[in-house]
Amino acid sequence: MAPERQATWTSSTETFTDDLEDVCLNEDTKTAPVPLPPGDRPEVLNNVFHELLFVAVIAFATASSVFLQRSIVVIAADIASGLKLSPAEMAWVTGSSGLTTGAFLIPFGHLADICPVLSRKYLLILSLTAFSLIVAFSSFAKNGIVIDIMSGLAGVTSAATIPIAVGLLSLVYPVPSRRKNIVFSSFLMGNPAATIIGGLGTGALASNFNWKATFIFLGILYALITVLSWVVVPNVSESRATPKPKDVPQSDIIDSLVLVSRDSPGFGAVFQRFDWLGLFLLLTGFVMFTVALTIGPEGTQPWKTPAVILLLTLGLLFLGCFVMWENSTQTPMVPPAVWENGKVILINLSALTSAMAYYSAVFWISMFLQRVQNMQPFDVAVRLLPQALMGLFFSPLVGLIMHRVPGTVLLVIAAFCSVLSNLVLIFLNQQSNYFAFIFPSLLLSTVGMDWTMNVGSLYTLAALPLEHHSIGASLLQTTTRLGVPLGMAVTTAVWSSFSNKGLDASIPYSRTFVTTAAFASFSLLLAPFIRIGRQGHSHSRELETQKVKKDEQDERRPSKRWSIVESIPNKSSVTSPKAEYQVRSSSVNSETSTLPSSIERDRNSSRDASQSDFSQKPKIVWVVCEQCNASKRVTEPIGDPAKYFDDICGTLEKPNHDMIVNGRRRFPLAVKNPGTNR
Repeated sequence: MAPERQATWTSSTETFTDDLEDVCLNEDTKTAPVPLPPGDRPEVLNNVFHELLFVAVIAFATASSVFLQRSIVVIAADIASGLKLSPAEMAWVTGSSGLTTGAFLIPFGHLADICPVLSRKYLLILSLTAFSLIVAFSSFAKNGIVIDIMSGLAGVTSAATIPIAVGLLSLVYPVPSRRKNIVFSSFLMGNPAATIIGGLGTGALASNFNWKATFIFLGILYALITVLSWVVVPNVSESRATPKPKDVPQSDIIDSLVLVSRDSPGFGAVFQRFDWLGLFLLLTGFVMFTVALTIGPEGTQPWKTPAVILLLTLGLLFLGCFVMWENSTQTPMVPPAVWENGKVILINLSALTSAMAYYSAVFWISMFLQRVQNMQPFDVAVRLLPQALMGLFFSPLVGLIMHRVPGTVLLVIAAFCSVLSNLVLIFLNQQSNYFAFIFPSLLLSTVGMDWTMNVGSLYTLAALPLEHHSIGASLLQTTTRLGVPLGMAVTTAVWSSFSNKGLDASIPYSRTFVTTAAFASFSLLLAPFIRIGRQGHSHSRELETQKVKKDEQDERRPSKRWSIVESIPNKSSVTSPKAEYQVRSSSVNSETSTLPSSIERDRNSSRDASQSDFSQKPKIVWVVCEQCNASKRVTEPIGDPAKYFDDICGTLEKPNHDMIVNGRRRFPLAVKNPGTNR
C-alpha cells in the first residue's frame, strides 16, 4: 500500500494556492465550546425584555448584603436609641451581617456546585425567600441580641444567594462572547443601586416612620424579587430551550448544563463527602481573624491586648491550615484548578489590595468630611453619591471594550486609577474644595475597583469548569470582603499614631491616604504580571488559543475534492448566527479531483461513524511536508505531529524531506497524478 500511495499522490500548490487553510494542531486541545457570536441571545431567554429582567433579578440578588449593610448603617442611631444599645453593641449589629456573609461564601458556593437535589434556580428562590423573611422578622426585635442574631442570619442567606446567582448567570451565558461581557458588567450595577436605595430610601423611611419600617421595606422588596425570580429566571439545568451548537452531541450539552444527572449521587452521599473539616477551619479562621482586625485598633492599648493577639494568631493559624488541607484532601471545597492557576491567585491578590484601598478610603473620606469640615451625615451621604452613580452608569461600559482590549491593559488602567484617586486625597486640608479633590477621587476609585472586579470575575470563571463557577465567584467575593477589615485595621493604626499629637487636624487623614495609596500601588505592581488577553473576542484567530471540541477536531479533514470542507470557522462564519462551517469550492474538475475508491471509502466510513457515535470517533491529524507539500491522514490521537514522521516518510515520494510542523499548518490541495493508474 505504501508504494502505491507514493506513486499516486503529488501536490499542486502552484495552481490551488487560494484553497489554503490554517489549521491549529494543539497539543493541549480539550473539550470546550466555541465562542458565541456577539449578538446571540440565549434561547432560554425569550426576548430582550426577558433578558433585562433576568439580569436585573440577578443584580439585586447579589446586592442583598449591600442593601442590608447600608440600610443598617443609615439607621444605626435610630436602632441604638430604640433598643438602648451601647456603641459597642451597635457595632456588632452593623458588622454581623458582613462577617457571616464573608465567612459562608465559599461553603455555599461549594454546596451550590455539588447539590444533587435542587437546581440553582430553586436554590436561589429558597435563599431569597429566607432573606426576605429574616429581614422582615428583624423588625420585631426587642433587644440587641435578637437583632444581632437576625442580622447574622440574614448575612448567611446573602452568602448563599451570591454564588448561586453568579452560577446561574454562567449557565445561561456559558461561553465567551461580547454579550456575556456586557451582561457580567451590567449585573454588578446592583451594588451601586443598593448603595443609593439603601442609603437614601431607607433613610427617608426611618425619618418618616421608625427604624422598623426599613426592615419591613427590605422584606417586601426581596419578596417581590423572589416572585420575579420564579418567573424570569430560567431553569437551565432542566430547560429544553438551551442553545445547542450544531456539531455538539446532545448528550454533551445536557452533561454541561444539568446540575444533577441520573447518575449523580444522592444527597446523603454528598452530605458524607462534604468537606466538613475544611468548613470548620475556614469559618473558625475567618471569624477569628476578622474579629481581631475589628477590635484590634480599639481600647487604650491597640493591638496589645491578649485577646486581640490570641484571636489574630489563631485566625491566621486556622486559615493556613485550611489552605494546606484543601491541597491535600480528595474532596476539596476549593477546586485544585484555583490553586494551580497562578493568574487566578494574582487576580485575587490584586482584588484584595484594591478592596483595602477602596473601602478604607471611602470610610476616611466620610470621617474627614464630618470631623474636619464639620458636615452633617446627610450632607456627607450626598457628597458620596457620585461614587454610586459612577458605578451605576459608567463602570459597566467596560463590557463593551473587553473583547477589543486585553484584560491586562484594563487591569493596569484600573490600578492606575486607584493609585491616582488616593494620591489626590493626600493633599486634603480643612479648606479643600470638594470638586477639586474628593469628587475626582470618588470617580477614579470607582473605575479602579469595578474594572478590577469585572475583569477578574470573567477570567476566574473562564479559568474554571462550568460546574465550579459558583465557588469561583465565591472565592473572589470572599477576597474582597476580607480586604475591608484588613484595610480598616491598618489604616486605623496609622490614623491613631498621628492623632492626639497636637498636629493639624488634616494630618492624620493625609497619612492614612498615603497608606491607601500604597495598597493601590501594590495592585498596580501586580497588574502587568496578570497576562489576560481579550475576553469574549470572536475573531477567528482567537480560536487558535482556545480549547476546541473533540468532535469538531474530527471534522477538519479534506473533502473528496481535496479542499477544506469543514474547517476552522473564519471571521464571517463565526459572526453568523448559526455558526455554520464554510464550504470551500475549488476549480478542480471532477476528473482530476476524483479520489481512489479506498480513500473515498475511508472518508465515507469516517463520516458514517461520526453520525452514529460522536464519543467513539478517532481523532484525525493531517501532516504536511514543508518541501513537497505532500500530506497524509493519520487516524491517531492528536498530539505532536513529529511522532508520526517516521511512519509518514515511508509513504512519501521523497522520504528524506524535512517534516517541519509548528502547530499551524497550511494544507494545500493535492490532486491525482495523471500518470498513474486510475
